[in-house]
Amino acid sequence: MAKATDIFTPTKRPTITTVRRENLWRELEELIEQGGGFVSILGTTKLGKSTLLENALGSSIFAVILPGQRLTTGAPELWARLVDVLGIHTTQHMVRANIKNRGISGGVHVGSSEILSLDLQATRGTSSEEVRDREYVIDPPTAVQQAFAKIGGLAGDDNNPPIVAIDDFHFVTDPATRREIVLALRPIAESNVTIILTTLPGREDDGGFEGTNVGGRHYVVPMPRWEESELREIAVSGFRELEAKISSELVDRLVNESFGSPQIMQQLCLNLCRANKLKKTGDVAEMSAPNDWETFFRQVNDPHSAGWLRRLGLGLTPRRSRNLYETNDGRELDGYQLILQAMRESGGSEASLSDLKSRIGGMTGRKQSEINKMNLDQIARNMNVVASRDMTEALEALAQGPEDPEEGPDGDLDGKDLFSEEAVRMAQRIPQPVFEVVGKKGSEMVVRTLDPLLEYTLKWHPETFLSRATR
Repeated sequence: MAKATDIFTPTKRPTITTVRRENLWRELEELIEQGGGFVSILGTTKLGKSTLLENALGSSIFAVILPGQRLTTGAPELWARLVDVLGIHTTQHMVRANIKNRGISGGVHVGSSEILSLDLQATRGTSSEEVRDREYVIDPPTAVQQAFAKIGGLAGDDNNPPIVAIDDFHFVTDPATRREIVLALRPIAESNVTIILTTLPGREDDGGFEGTNVGGRHYVVPMPRWEESELREIAVSGFRELEAKISSELVDRLVNESFGSPQIMQQLCLNLCRANKLKKTGDVAEMSAPNDWETFFRQVNDPHSAGWLRRLGLGLTPRRSRNLYETNDGRELDGYQLILQAMRESGGSEASLSDLKSRIGGMTGRKQSEINKMNLDQIARNMNVVASRDMTEALEALAQGPEDPEEGPDGDLDGKDLFSEEAVRMAQRIPQPVFEVVGKKGSEMVVRTLDPLLEYTLKWHPETFLSRATR
């Protein structure tokens, strides 16, 4: 006997209703198998990028995931993290009798098992006060490259080449810093290592790859919204497990309101179970449609998305009273609200600003010449500032590190390791981008939503940005 909450799981990884995206997985697996390439996975949040990445890593002889939030200052942080996960000591003291052997030891582990013992070359460093003791130092980039050269040679028929993955590469917002990281990773890739970068849509021509000489080795894997057949499988397999029949029309209605997101589809299926009082296997023989579809869909009310729409609708603090424009249905909206309402009517995740202007003209009955005087280009840029502010401020705070670090006896930060598991978890709490405006000129500008839940809220909770009470 199964519980509905164990079948439809919007807040945790599904088991019964998991759907393997075969074409996407096959493409990624083939790129990993060949080794030596850069693979950029492009997709919005809540589409399963992290799950796909974790599954990919499991097939390789050695793999590491680095959070992009922790690499905002470039290559030094990259080397520090890789040295840490490889278990390499960057300094070592040796007595005179052992000076001829400049090996610096380290070990690569998977779980508790060591898969490779490292013997890396060091250079002589500063002398200590004691005559018989010398300090030798090892260059992190050299050590890491040597280590991956050895690990890459161990890949065989039973496992794929090693992987270095950077999750949320878009958090490295500066193109020059991204380029620095790509250049640092290039010699590692040449040791039969696959480099995977997960990021957001619209990064096909990432400026971070310009001048890096990785042409022919950089592959872009778009991760599209889920197809209708994939979303439908969630409902079909789940209700089959609960022994409840459901019509194709009812499944289609849920699919059409999921915005290509498996998380939203899982939530809608679970809410349908609750509407039918289906808690466990056998409770209901056949699913019925809700009495009121609008009430049903408005039950999914994400406070995070609602908060973002309120802020985007408010925009930047105005220096003077904003101009209001009457719409055909009698409402008075300012430029921020008009852009969001036009996005809502477009029904997609991306629209050119010129298309939104045309929609605004239709909503207000204004001619194009009048629309051009509404300063919508600048308003769109302001919305991008609002959308990125939280992320930017959080990244700056993270880069500054602990406020009062306590130094240990060797000058190390005692208990303040920036690459500890706790620090990584903190980094992963930085807000993901949900909305962006790209392009500098009006004819080139594109408005893009980066979270299906934001689009869902835009459709089913328009009061979050239309209400005058929010001002």
